Amino acid sequence: MTRSYRNTILPKIELKYFKRPDTNSPDYPRTNYICYDCHLINIPIVGAVRDGYSNNPKYYCEDCAISNYMIEFDFESREAAASWRRRIFDVGYLFYELLIDRYLKENNKTYEALSEKESDILLNLYRDFYNNKVSKNKKEDLESIIEQEDLEKELQKYCKKVKF
Repeated sequence: MTRSYRNTILPKIELKYFKRPDTNSPDYPRTNYICYDCHLINIPIVGAVRDGYSNNPKYYCEDCAISNYMIEFDFESREAAASWRRRIFDVGYLFYELLIDRYLKENNKTYEALSEKESDILLNLYRDFYNNKVSKNKKEDLESIIEQEDLEKELQKYCKKVKF
């Protein structure tokens, strides 16, 4: 993967259904995992897993995952690496939210009124479409779109292809 914006800090994508939790809250659940790099005990958020299917998986805290990403993809700053790494996840979440919005509009529903069955169906449609029908190169192109409004326009093209 080559990044043409090695020092560009991407703006955060604003999500309406999937808010980021406050991991510093004492109420936020901790894991039983220890970071393989810095040895932090009870990682609040697992940032990465290596050898996940082996008998000895290696868990990394979010900070170490960002540091490794920075080195692996030759970013010039930690902030740029963190923003690009976060974008990998948030573009998918944004696509999922746009898919939910389309479903809600077509079915004259609110998010709160979605049944568990409908939520499961939408999640599976999102996973199947985004993981299997959007190429890795196209995902990288989407991730590099700076402005959320422009990104949403591109993602809407994909949303229209999903059949409920």
